[in-house]
Amino acid sequence: MTDDSMAEKKAIQEIWPQTTQILCIFHFLQAEWRWLMSSSSNILPVNRQQLMQLFRKAVYAKNHEEFQDVVNEINHLEGNQSFKDRFNENLKRSQEWSMSYRNENLITRNNQTNNYSEATIRILKEIILERTKAYNVVALVEFISIIWDKYFINRLLDFAYNRRNQKDYELQLTKMKSVDPNSILQIDEFLYKVPSSKDSKKFYDVNTIIGWCSCYSGKQGGFCKHQALLKQYYDIEFPNSPVTDSNERHKLALLALGIRDCPPKPFFEVLHYIF
Repeated sequence: MTDDSMAEKKAIQEIWPQTTQILCIFHFLQAEWRWLMSSSSNILPVNRQQLMQLFRKAVYAKNHEEFQDVVNEINHLEGNQSFKDRFNENLKRSQEWSMSYRNENLITRNNQTNNYSEATIRILKEIILERTKAYNVVALVEFISIIWDKYFINRLLDFAYNRRNQKDYELQLTKMKSVDPNSILQIDEFLYKVPSSKDSKKFYDVNTIIGWCSCYSGKQGGFCKHQALLKQYYDIEFPNSPVTDSNERHKLALLALGIRDCPPKPFFEVLHYIF
């Protein structure tokens, strides 16, 4: 996932030719709005918001049918030819920015922006290097291999000790209060059918190996309420689940500290589980 930079995309294609390249949705929409606001777009100010809403509607269409409806709506607009020409040019690479394509073909863990990489670079510049450029190569290697490593150790321990994701996990469970856990159907070792919280006759497929659900929230590999219910009542580990129990927190601490310095597993158990 990158910004809409031809140089960056070309470099990635040359090094990793089999990768699937997608665009950061935030920056893609931002670029479209800037173009609409520019005088070179020849778009009247009164039409800009309406056209931007149509563009967002195309980007966030949930399936191919909905996406095609928006495409037809845009192409049947009266006037605004420059907008339609630009949209149809972007349409040639819709797989890079269309949410309908991602919902049906990709697992992004519901992450549609490159904010993680931007945040990491900002941490490196502001926290690790303290916004200083006067380091030679040797000093830079030391900062990366020692200070940055310690920073990530502390971040891992934050989650191992403080259980930061517990509230998010419990919020997902509250959405499934009306569902009887006994109504969950196990198809095979890794595939389950979980009933909908709104319609007991409707079931969603959940794959525990890849952390995937056929509901809208889980189609791209995000951790959804149906996976949370399975985790709660069947004690199943998902690759995309928040860190909540003592076993998972102990694994994070092992990753951060190593076997020799890591506290024993009982150290991470919640008090009401012990007593």
